[in-house]
Amino acid sequence: MELPLTPSDGAQRKPRMPPPLRPPREHARRPLAARLLVGRTPGGSAEPHDGRDEAAGLVGPAHVRASDLERVVAGETGAPVFAALDVPPERLSAEPPVPVVRYLLDVSADELDEALELDAPGPVAMRVRGGGGDGGITVRECAERAVAAGRSLVLPVDAGAGDVADFQSSFVHSDAGYLAEVDDAAGVVRVLACAVAGISGGDVRAAFDRPDVDYLLSLSDMAADAVRGLLLGVLVPDPRTVAEELAALGFGAQGAAEEVPDWYS
Repeated sequence: MELPLTPSDGAQRKPRMPPPLRPPREHARRPLAARLLVGRTPGGSAEPHDGRDEAAGLVGPAHVRASDLERVVAGETGAPVFAALDVPPERLSAEPPVPVVRYLLDVSADELDEALELDAPGPVAMRVRGGGGDGGITVRECAERAVAAGRSLVLPVDAGAGDVADFQSSFVHSDAGYLAEVDDAAGVVRVLACAVAGISGGDVRAAFDRPDVDYLLSLSDMAADAVRGLLLGVLVPDPRTVAEELAALGFGAQGAAEEVPDWYS
C-alpha cells in the first residue's frame, strides 16, 4: 500500500521523488547511517567520534543532560549534542555553549499537548510514554499533533508496522524531523528501510517486514541526504556495539578516502 499524498488537512502536496540509486559497485561517500546512532540514556562525553573508524563513524552526537551542558563541554571541541531536558527550560541559556541538535523530553500521553507548547531554548523532540493505543493515545495521533505544532517526535521502540506507516505518513511532510528508538542493529535497519519507503512513497509496511539491506547500501548520496534530513538519529542502548553490527552489514564509510558527513552542523 502506498503512502497517501494528501495529508489529513486536505492540502495537496507534491510527492517526493524516489531516492536515486548509484551502481552497486560504487561506494557512497556519504553513508546513509553515518553518525546516526545516539545513546538512549544521557551520559558520556561531547567529544566527537573519530570518523576514520568504520564503526565509530556510525556513532552520532553525544546524549547529555541539559543541566550538564556547561560542564560537559569544558575543554572540549563544542561538538553538537542531544540534551535530555532535565531542568525547567527557563534555567537554560538561550545560547548554549555547544550546539544542541534537539532537546529530548520524556512526557506521558496526558502531558503531550502541554509539552508541545513548551518554550525551550532550542528545538525539542518528545518521547511519549504510555501511548500506542489500548485506550490511550495512538502513535498516529502523537505524530499528527507533533507535526501540527512543528515539533519533533521519537518513534517508540515497540511501534508495529502499522504504527510506523502512520508515523511516516505524518512526518514525511514535516520539516521538524524525527528520531526513532530501537534495541539493536536489526531495528536500525528496519527504521532506515521505513524512512526510505516513506520519503519515496513506497510500502512502509513491507519495508518494516522485509528491510532490504542491499537496496539501502545502494542509495546515492542525494538519497542519503534526503532521508537524513528527516531522520535525525536513532536511540540505542549501546551505540558502539550496534555500530559494530551495522559495520559488519556494510554500513559506514568504506575506507579512509571516504567522508563521514556531518548532518548536525
